[in-house]
Amino acid sequence: MAYSSGIITAPVSIYDVQRAIHNSNADLGRLIDQGNINQWSKYKPVVFATVKRLTQQQWLMTNYGIINIPTWTRLSYMSIFLFSPDRGSLQNIYWPECDVGSGSLSLEYWAYQRPTGGVASPFRLTDFNGPAEDNYGYYHLAEQPIGPMPSNAITIEPTGNMHMRFSYGRQTVRTLKLSDLTWPGSTGYDIGEMYFGIIMRQLTGTLNHRTVAAVMKIGDDFIKMKDAAAHEFRVTVPADYVEAGYAGTWQIFPIISSVPFDPTSDLATLDGNKFIAVLPDHTQAINVGINYAQIIITDAIGYRNSDGRNANIIVSLSNTEDILRNYRVSIEMYDKYGTHQTTYDRSRTGQIAASGSATENFTIDIRQAWASFQGGTFIVRVTITDTLKFKLDSDASGTITDQTPQ
Repeated sequence: MAYSSGIITAPVSIYDVQRAIHNSNADLGRLIDQGNINQWSKYKPVVFATVKRLTQQQWLMTNYGIINIPTWTRLSYMSIFLFSPDRGSLQNIYWPECDVGSGSLSLEYWAYQRPTGGVASPFRLTDFNGPAEDNYGYYHLAEQPIGPMPSNAITIEPTGNMHMRFSYGRQTVRTLKLSDLTWPGSTGYDIGEMYFGIIMRQLTGTLNHRTVAAVMKIGDDFIKMKDAAAHEFRVTVPADYVEAGYAGTWQIFPIISSVPFDPTSDLATLDGNKFIAVLPDHTQAINVGINYAQIIITDAIGYRNSDGRNANIIVSLSNTEDILRNYRVSIEMYDKYGTHQTTYDRSRTGQIAASGSATENFTIDIRQAWASFQGGTFIVRVTITDTLKFKLDSDASGTITDQTPQ
């Protein structure tokens, strides 16, 4: 019928296909074999032994042309594979079970299998039409089902819960969704009936390479892939697993699980089920630095001047997020005996621009209590709106010493 805005509508012609995939070859076989066909279009040429237009059931049997979906029955083995800096050196048992050449890095996961011609795998122009029951046709602008995590994809609640979200590719009736697929081409494992989740490992930080896995849950209900919201997958890891040392860099992979489960750091308890690695662009993990800000004490001394004695504390804040943040800096003062001197405490509020910095300079007059403050300490605490209080190795602190500025 026609090609327009990336969409082919029935009845299709060679000319429509040429325009859609930007290839001028007039031979259908070469168009399919060499053309820039978008694998995330729901309907495209697939392998099936018939020259007739495929039915919807036959499309399901082809798994919409997607093969080599990386799957394990041991989440612990998946973790070893995904987080290994050199997968080629791993023992074969850690490789995906779809990897028939186990240990071969030449295998492309989430691959598109094109027809090759002949009786067993004929070329069909009608594959660009889709099944007669839907009649939606090939869509050249289809996006992959799960996009990368945006830079502000991690949210820390005041309670310490960590939320991670992955954006969907743009969804249409012509776009292939993960929930449309089965593994491995069998109705025994319908991905739509499985659960979206994440597996994450801290690369730098105080949790010392802890690995945590979780699946999508809203309230008390686990959410199946087919029932996920229209715009994003969202997974929550409660504070019990990350609150004490979330600051650092995490490597995060989206995964799919055949069973629902609450967050766990003991992955072996889930072995014996089905787990699928969702590898954006087939090979890329997502490295996310989640230090929303840093606290640097650039000067912290007690000193004499013509007016008496002051404690001078300069706090520098660095915002690594791409959105503006409100903050509150609080200074707690303690004498040399460790007693909290609340009358000398100070606090200040302000804003840090996206990817920006701020400085707060506190000059606290302690002349009346100098004898007890010399050798005492201060503690700096920072709170960011809508996020957990900063967690460093400890609260930033310093000692009040007797110095005379030069």
